[in-house]
Amino acid sequence: MVKVSICVPAYKNPVGVERLLESIKVQSFTDYEVVVTDDSPDGSVEEVVRRAEVPGIVYVRNAVRKGATGNWNEAVRHASGEYIKIMHHDDWFTDRDCLARFVEMLEEHPEADLAFCGSRQVMLDGVGNRMGEEFDRAISDEHLKMISEDWRDLYIGDYIGAPSATIYRKGAPEYEEKLTWIVDVEFYMRLLQRNPRFVVSKEPLVSIGVSENQLTESCRTDGTLNIFEYGFVMQEFSLLSEEKYRQKFIQIALKYKMPFASLAPYGIPKKEYEKAAAKKRRDDFVSFVNDTWFVLQIRGENDKPNTIAFYKNMTRIISEYFKGSVLQEISPVDIQKYLVYLRTEYKGKLGKPLSAKTLRHQYGTLNLIFGYAEQQEMIAQNPMRKVNAPKKEKKPVDAMTKEQAERFFKLLPDCPMDFHCIMQLLITTGIRRGECMGLQWGDINEREGTMRVERSVAYTPESGVVISTPKTTNSIRTIPLMASTVALLQKYRKRMQAEHPNTILKNAFLFPNKDDVFLPRDPNSVTRRVKRFMKNNDFPDLSPHDLRHSCATLLLSQGADIKSVQEILGHADASTTLNFYVKSDLQQMKSATEKYAAAFNL
Repeated sequence: MVKVSICVPAYKNPVGVERLLESIKVQSFTDYEVVVTDDSPDGSVEEVVRRAEVPGIVYVRNAVRKGATGNWNEAVRHASGEYIKIMHHDDWFTDRDCLARFVEMLEEHPEADLAFCGSRQVMLDGVGNRMGEEFDRAISDEHLKMISEDWRDLYIGDYIGAPSATIYRKGAPEYEEKLTWIVDVEFYMRLLQRNPRFVVSKEPLVSIGVSENQLTESCRTDGTLNIFEYGFVMQEFSLLSEEKYRQKFIQIALKYKMPFASLAPYGIPKKEYEKAAAKKRRDDFVSFVNDTWFVLQIRGENDKPNTIAFYKNMTRIISEYFKGSVLQEISPVDIQKYLVYLRTEYKGKLGKPLSAKTLRHQYGTLNLIFGYAEQQEMIAQNPMRKVNAPKKEKKPVDAMTKEQAERFFKLLPDCPMDFHCIMQLLITTGIRRGECMGLQWGDINEREGTMRVERSVAYTPESGVVISTPKTTNSIRTIPLMASTVALLQKYRKRMQAEHPNTILKNAFLFPNKDDVFLPRDPNSVTRRVKRFMKNNDFPDLSPHDLRHSCATLLLSQGADIKSVQEILGHADASTTLNFYVKSDLQQMKSATEKYAAAFNL
């Protein structure tokens, strides 16, 4: 018997299935089978499965369509593993050790039948491709306490999350095929009714794809379906006798403006319904943003200091404009007026209008805020769905030409050695400035000629210089170093060791602050030095990030393949590398045209 059955109920999403299978193939834990049950009307998913070359894969094409929940059960029925790991076709493992960590949770807690984790919510477009917007979510301590004390409180909110964020022991009950919207909640309740012990990790071990095309999005706005499903669960677990569960049911009815007649079959007292209707919810929008959404969704233990600072700045502007507004009363028109105000009237600290990029960030932040309010059933529908997104302005990528790079490299030996090393690392490895400041000597493998990126340094006014993990899981990577860079670093290390003769440098930073080699330098100081160097030597006004752009462009111009450049930069998708980091100059374009003409004797 295999240890884990990864069950993939698929339906018409070849892009998502391929991404999921690729994330499975790289898992460090390999004692698994993959069961794909395909409910699709065509062969697109089957084709992806056939070419995936995943070891231990079982493919089942349903002869008759079983529907969403029926397909879940079909996948589990074909599973032979000790543990069942549902993975929906929109979701994928966040990094290579995630499956191992899932298994460890159950192995270390034999008393529990269920384990679940945090997740990374990722926005997808209509065909399943990533759109770049993402955030981490995990169960709060308050909600963890609630369901630990009484599993029935899952009826109040799905605090566990998507099935892909769970793993459970074989022999669990099947999913209830009468349900579509809260089928996972009902399943968790039955599982915990049988055995209330569970294991939780707040680490985002899975990425959950979110798009408007998903079945759950249509269920979200269907009042009749919600009344049936919540009524079904209320009766199944005999929840009617407790006021908090009755009130949950009533609030759902009020959310969708359902008549009392729709609740009557479930035993809801008419007077209680009428009383709740008279006290319809009115939440202060600014309080919700700052005290609920920001605290629970942004200021989490896994969030980066830069992320916290970014959203704090975004919400400051939002809070100023919407002060005194009621969450439930903000309309799409109100939001559109706000975006017009930002574009035409608002001035920042320096008296400058907002950039097009910041306008898009404002739009994205509002979408996250209202999306969370909808998820928590505080509003009936996210008003952002009816708000036009600010147009994306294409800005030319700033990157060095080959001629500028040649002059750049000739000037570096005249710089102070630490700055020489910084500049060479930035332009030859594409490393981010924060990642560069986060390098320790133990990350440099001189024998192999490689560099390991495992941390990043940021500065915020609140916390000062802070060490965290890199931007994304893909940013944790090993990068090859040029021989000249290795030689330069060796020389720099000898000098640093001579300055600190009694210090073991392994855990010391390559670029420490002036007082302590075990504390990193402020990355803003790097930007200032780079800007000054560019100005003094008649280069364009390039930043450290522009040197990252330059690295990508120069690598590709010298014949590097896009996949290698993607891995060096730490991008999740090659499209990011191509769309945002690669610039072709006129000479390159002419050369490409000439090669095209020569190939066809044109």
